[in-house]
Amino acid sequence: MPISSQIKDFIKKLQNLPLRQRKIILWAVVIILGIALVFLWWNFTKEKLKKIDLNDAVKQFIPSAEEGQNGE
Repeated sequence: MPISSQIKDFIKKLQNLPLRQRKIILWAVVIILGIALVFLWWNFTKEKLKKIDLNDAVKQFIPSAEEGQNGE
């Protein structure tokens, strides 16, 4: 049995379920995908924060003492 016909059969089974069960399945899938996306976002953000050089970041926001004395 080809995969496409298996998928069609699965979709037909879902369509034949009562509305309440279909909503539960939908929300379960949405929640699982949401958790997976949050997990990926967290890991990518953590990696980017590890790559930031704090000395360069501080220099961008705090002017050096020499620039402040010259009035520039």
